[in-house]
Amino acid sequence: MLTSAVTPAPVAPAAAAVDQRSLQQVVDDFRVAKALPGVTVAILHDGHMTSLASGVADVATGAKLTADDPMYIASASKTFTAGLAMRLVQEGRLALDATIDRWLPTLPNAGSITVRQLLGHRSGLANVLETRPFGDALAADRPMSHAQLLDAAAGAAPHFAPGARWEYSNTNYVALASILEQVTGQPLATALRERVLHPLGLDGVLVDSGDAPAPTPVTGYWHGWDGAGPREPTDGFYRPGGTWRTTAWGDAGIVASAPQLARWGHELVEGHRLLDAGTRAEMQRGALGPLPADPNELPDGLGLFGGAPVVDGHATSLWHNGLDLGYSSMLVDLPSEHTTVAVLANQRWVGMADWSDLLNELVGRVEAGDAQGASTSNATVAE
Repeated sequence: MLTSAVTPAPVAPAAAAVDQRSLQQVVDDFRVAKALPGVTVAILHDGHMTSLASGVADVATGAKLTADDPMYIASASKTFTAGLAMRLVQEGRLALDATIDRWLPTLPNAGSITVRQLLGHRSGLANVLETRPFGDALAADRPMSHAQLLDAAAGAAPHFAPGARWEYSNTNYVALASILEQVTGQPLATALRERVLHPLGLDGVLVDSGDAPAPTPVTGYWHGWDGAGPREPTDGFYRPGGTWRTTAWGDAGIVASAPQLARWGHELVEGHRLLDAGTRAEMQRGALGPLPADPNELPDGLGLFGGAPVVDGHATSLWHNGLDLGYSSMLVDLPSEHTTVAVLANQRWVGMADWSDLLNELVGRVEAGDAQGASTSNATVAE
């Protein structure tokens, strides 16, 4: 376990004034072009943090969004689950090639599925969010316990034999959550706080319990599954005890600001305080490999994606995005440039092409020198 004696890495002081107005204009233009209520951005480049915000936290009240406002980061939460798992692997408490039947014997093919396959979405387990029990609970907006969630996963027929191919499934990280709790003897939220977040100085990152008011002042909005249809607030889905929040377990449920998410991404990919170089290389290997022959597959490390041209001209990029009912997130690290970018939006649908448009503009300006001597995280530009 990391100890609280480990102090957060300092953010380097600004070397020179930065033309943040140029970056702010990029963010403003993106928000308007994509018809988003609000967007926050954090760029961590060579130790310098630039934070930006555009738009509103709530459409009805017109409350302005700030770069430090936390939001649900949706499936980007999986990077935290993966980080904890890899820390336990490093400590010798968890083996990547161990089969999961010792912890989850009721899941289909448990005797053949490995921890590595869960982390890399190669287990074949059906997505629990697409099962009938989950759908019925969501329609009634009733809570589901973790045991009920695992039962729903256990009752779903697998899509393929373990290791046969890649397919994204939230069940992989729900299963990991249960395994991590059994290995540590702690609830996942406690294990993350004590073993990852606090030692890294990320105490402001929250793991949602689901049974208290939503830990964000930012209202999320729904815009259809595919970005079509009227914009509607989704705060009803985030009420205490509702289905959406009580079933976020390992696969979602983290609440963070863009600067906090950027610091986390940098530490996970390039840092040394959580994972040593060998463990980081093991985590990233699959994401940095050749593109799969199947265009429906992604080069997937153990909790990080790679290969897709998220940022033009950067073959080595490691990333994870997220789509929640009312929020979208994107986290990307460019190791060769020592640049990490985190973007949050309080609307459900932001697609990969949209993120790439924004990232290309932002990273291009950083590389051109527009963001040299970027401000510290306390110097936030808001609309």
